Amino acid sequence: MLRTLHTPLRAAGRIHLQYPTRHTIPLLPSRLIFNLFKKAPLKPESTPPILSQDNLFHPFSASPFPALVARGEAIKSLAPCPVCASHHDHTKAQPRPIAFECPDCGWPTHCTEEHWLADKNHARYCSRLLEVNEDEHDLRSGRRLREFELPGAFSVASQDFVANICSASPGPQDTEAAISFSNWDVFWYTRNFPSMDTERSRRHASKLLTYPITVGSVIHQHSALTLGNQRLTPEGSRSLAGEYTDIYKRVYNLQVRRQLCD
Repeated sequence: MLRTLHTPLRAAGRIHLQYPTRHTIPLLPSRLIFNLFKKAPLKPESTPPILSQDNLFHPFSASPFPALVARGEAIKSLAPCPVCASHHDHTKAQPRPIAFECPDCGWPTHCTEEHWLADKNHARYCSRLLEVNEDEHDLRSGRRLREFELPGAFSVASQDFVANICSASPGPQDTEAAISFSNWDVFWYTRNFPSMDTERSRRHASKLLTYPITVGSVIHQHSALTLGNQRLTPEGSRSLAGEYTDIYKRVYNLQVRRQLCD
């Protein structure tokens, strides 16, 4: 695009064009001019975790996350004191609501500190409540949760469709590796999951996968539920036969379509 030097602009933003002559000079591209004053895009900075791994325990009332504070308030408003309930007589007043948080697990557990000290059964499950407290804070700590980075992406058109829907790690998998439902460690290893190095990582992953793996282990062709080990009744076997027929029929149709397309 060229502009003459002797032809004035008649209106703002209007440019007169002519064929090139010795009195014309080329215009600079407008994008280059604006790029001179354009700021370089800032690189996204990785946000540091809100909580470190050695600072996960917080009582619910003092939690830095509003969702956990609200959970503690809900427990206090709904749950009765277990010590009051165990000594409750229907002819007397109702048990008092929970107002005291256990200093060992951080959960609201009793109405007063005296009842907390008098409760001998609380020590049996206090350690489990402490694990849940730390797990809930760890999920919101801001760290990268590699436990939830499931390998692969779901593909209905995959040839290994049955193995995919019966595993929590669908997508490109080793078709030669047999799926084992004996325990979580073997299952994660055979399905190419990230390494679960800590008990907390195992709890996070198993909490997410318990329901889908339970369903998958039932409808899988090598399921442990069989008539031979008496874990499946004849009525249940007939019901699963219909499911197997529908699933493998879809697999066969997908394989035929892929062969026709190839």
